[in-house]
Amino acid sequence: NATPVAARENAAGAAAANTPAAIKPDEVVPLIVIDDVPLTDAIRNLARQSNLNFQFDPRVTSSNQPNVSIRFENVTAPEALNAVLDNYSLQLVKDPKSKIARITIKDPKAEDPLVARIVQLKYSDPSNLVSIVKTTLSPRSTVVADPRTSQLIINTTEKELDNVAQLIEKLDTATRQVLIEAKLLETSKSPSSIRGIDWSGTLGGQKFSFGNNLQQAPVDSLDSVNQPLATKFPKLLVDTAKGFNPTTAFLDADGVNAVLSFLNKDSDTEVVATPRAVTLDNQTASLAVTKAVPIFQITPGSANSPAGATITYTNLGVILHVTPRIAADNNISLKVIPEVSNIDSKDEQTLNGLANTANIYAIRRIETSVMIPSGNTLVMGGLVNDSRTKQYIKVPILGDIPFAGLAFRHETKTRNKQNLLIFITPTVVDEGDFQASTSGRVFLQSRPLESPEPKETVLDSARPYDWTKPSH
Repeated sequence: NATPVAARENAAGAAAANTPAAIKPDEVVPLIVIDDVPLTDAIRNLARQSNLNFQFDPRVTSSNQPNVSIRFENVTAPEALNAVLDNYSLQLVKDPKSKIARITIKDPKAEDPLVARIVQLKYSDPSNLVSIVKTTLSPRSTVVADPRTSQLIINTTEKELDNVAQLIEKLDTATRQVLIEAKLLETSKSPSSIRGIDWSGTLGGQKFSFGNNLQQAPVDSLDSVNQPLATKFPKLLVDTAKGFNPTTAFLDADGVNAVLSFLNKDSDTEVVATPRAVTLDNQTASLAVTKAVPIFQITPGSANSPAGATITYTNLGVILHVTPRIAADNNISLKVIPEVSNIDSKDEQTLNGLANTANIYAIRRIETSVMIPSGNTLVMGGLVNDSRTKQYIKVPILGDIPFAGLAFRHETKTRNKQNLLIFITPTVVDEGDFQASTSGRVFLQSRPLESPEPKETVLDSARPYDWTKPSH
């Protein structure tokens, strides 16, 4: 009573009349209907729609086959075939060499087979997605990144593969970008005033000697006319051979020496830098306006090798690190690290009997995080360095005499003020912003507000007085 194979196939084809025969394997079929057809006939029909060469395992055809009734909408023929096989504990084993598949009984204890798929990424870095994708897969699965082609090689089961594909589709999106516009304004003012008479040359270190003044060679030299008892000044020379000549009791001193100062100096410096850059969301942009300052490293010499020196460079100036992160409602979270450095002074130390001089660097640094709307400006200040120095030199008692004491006093006043203002404007870049343009964006035109400076008199300023301005 067995029905011939051709007849069974015709019956299955008639039962699946709603399934077109010319549909491509990967094309979605609007409706697949198989009504009360033996399982093997339904598999043959779906395999033919999938353009699949296959054969049955004898264990499948030797057993009694149930009748199948299915109704699938908007699926492909391979998806419908896999659903039927999985429902009846069957599996499709493909042979890559012969290209003939085999339908056999699924081992209930066997794990799902692993399949490999290559996923082409559009925007994301494959190395960054490897760690994320691995956490969603079973321990048997593997994910390998190919940075050269921006592809992911995924080896996992069919069930996990669909979930991974959806995850990658959501993560592999275009990263938004932020335009960072900065304006760095640094002003420095260095006035100095020197007034009075400095008597340090006379009273600060007066050297004198009493004797017949026959000292010609250095004190510690054997060629000296007189061998003194002391080897350093001041000294007392006694010449017994010529002590009665007219030069006995001759006093030799440095004499009177004074410096008259009445001078003002003034210098103003203003440095304006307007760097700008476009960076990806949550990526750091570095804006630097610096100078490369040499650093000399001296190697002392020895008996077999001469002394030498190597030169390295360090960057001094204004360095600005900005990390934007686009938040909700077109706001931008900024992590800002400005740093200002310069040579402040010099330090001299004696090591192993040798005097070594090195620079002292002044570094001003701020690290902060803020949230501002896109297109608004963040103003940062407070990086102010204001040093004032006053130095007085006075002859005791004489410098305290009213009026006349001015001739015995010396006064020096210096000031070094540096102020840095930073303006940062982050703007979210839209797709329409990338177009040819000759104008670009307009930089900030506003001038920073500064604290009022005290009014300078004619005696305190080095600039010529403007007689056109009223005195009040």
